[in-house]
Amino acid sequence: MGSQFTAEFNFGGDPEAAHIVIDKMRCPVTLVPWEAIIFDGLKHQKEIDFEAHLGAGTPLADFFSTITAIGREVMHKNGRQYCYVDEIA
Repeated sequence: MGSQFTAEFNFGGDPEAAHIVIDKMRCPVTLVPWEAIIFDGLKHQKEIDFEAHLGAGTPLADFFSTITAIGREVMHKNGRQYCYVDEIA
């Protein structure tokens, strides 16, 4: 591969390792492309509160709220919600 390709970081950086991990999973795996949220998910921003899970009161929700605070603030200033691509997947 040349240096001009796009891919999820782990898949692009080590496709063989990504294949091994996916192949060895013992549960069903569904790969959802980035475009699924970028091209379709954004039109639902007014209908869906993508940040509701941050108020769950769990250590993980609190952690995620903290690490996404700056990104969420920037997005809110531009009238948009933060894009939680991995969670949507």
